[in-house]
Amino acid sequence: MGQLLLAECMDGEINESARFGRQQFLTGEVERDRPQIDMPFAMKMTTEIHYMRLVNSIIHLAHGLNLKVVAEGVETKEETQLLKLLRCEQAQGYLYSKPLTAEAFAAKL
Repeated sequence: MGQLLLAECMDGEINESARFGRQQFLTGEVERDRPQIDMPFAMKMTTEIHYMRLVNSIIHLAHGLNLKVVAEGVETKEETQLLKLLRCEQAQGYLYSKPLTAEAFAAKL
């Protein structure tokens, strides 16, 4: 049922992100204390209103369950600003840092 709702929101586009979102909130098969907004949602929400509405719904649902949200794959300041407006607590992605080795990460501390 949740997958059908996601598919309708995305004009029939069903992808791994949609299935991940369904698993996250409907089956509990992934980490429960930190729901994630997958990269395709974060990227498309700045240009496609139905993605922004979906991201907003995910954040709202998580907050209703007293959970904080992390957005993955954030690459632009525009995405960051919109996520802040939607009250997303954390973000990660190339905007902040490219992947680092353990040594490179330790050097940044």
